[in-house]
Amino acid sequence: MDELKAIIIDDSKTILYLQKQYLEELDIETKIFLNPIDGIEYIKNNKVDFVFVDYVMPEMDGLEVIKNIKTFFDGVIIMITSVGENELKLKALQVGAVEFINKPILKAEFLATVRNLAKIRMQQIMLEDEKKLIQSEVQLQLKKIKKQEEETLDVLAHVSEYRDENTFLHVKRVAEYSKILAKACGLNDKEVELIYQAAPLHDIGKIGVRDDILLKTGKLTKEEYNIMKNHTTIGYEILKHTSSAILQMGAQIALTHHERWDGEGYPYGKKEKEIPIYGRIVSLVDVFDALTAKRSYKEAWSLAEALTFVLDNSGKMFDPEIVDIFLNVHEEIFDFYKTTEQERK
Repeated sequence: MDELKAIIIDDSKTILYLQKQYLEELDIETKIFLNPIDGIEYIKNNKVDFVFVDYVMPEMDGLEVIKNIKTFFDGVIIMITSVGENELKLKALQVGAVEFINKPILKAEFLATVRNLAKIRMQQIMLEDEKKLIQSEVQLQLKKIKKQEEETLDVLAHVSEYRDENTFLHVKRVAEYSKILAKACGLNDKEVELIYQAAPLHDIGKIGVRDDILLKTGKLTKEEYNIMKNHTTIGYEILKHTSSAILQMGAQIALTHHERWDGEGYPYGKKEKEIPIYGRIVSLVDVFDALTAKRSYKEAWSLAEALTFVLDNSGKMFDPEIVDIFLNVHEEIFDFYKTTEQERK
């Protein structure tokens, strides 16, 4: 039992040394304390399996000691009591003691009691170790699953525009801008992380649009534009049939990121807060990034010009409250844009 450790708290040196001798016969490492405060402090800062505590002590009685240590100690507590103190034993059980040893202490009784408790404690430690091992393995597997999911999402985010050399930076920026804006909007940490992972999927539906329309460098005809609009509903259909929270949010964003605050967007002409906040956020950052990106059919706008466009369309294309928040964090967004521009070069 050399792995087990005990402390004894008692104001009697005779009883302290007697118990210590008996415990060491069982190979239980033991420390003794005359002062309960010192004993409590030791338990806080060290591994302890057993606490033997006397009831009658001048500074703090045994019940108070037990109440103090039960807030942070999960080992075995044994109270030393006089024979016949049944009411005290009941109180001790209520506050956390699991066993009693009567005074005067009889060696045979003491050893038999502690030996049985030591077996139980060893089993408890083994179960705790096994639980920790299982938890560690579960966490490892969850990390692997999360990594695989992130890799899959990364691939999906590039599918719709893989011919465009600017795609990687576009989805990277849309993800980061969405994260910054979502956090500033007061979304909780889980929602912020979800939108960060889901936002790059906003144009996944473009894989269902014909190449002659998707890759056209000139202005789209009205018929072609109507076909292009279908990428919102296609994206939604691709992503909706899943239990993944990320893909569920991705489906919602794919469907709604071209809706407008004034109801003039597509595919359903939803307006104002009929549009989920995730769609409203991605709508704004997607347009902002598209304006600042160079394409075959246009030059890149400056950050200032794109910001002016966002402000001018507050209450039209974009949720005015989100526009105000975007203005508050635009310097952080500008800084990230400049970082990715250096990366592109």
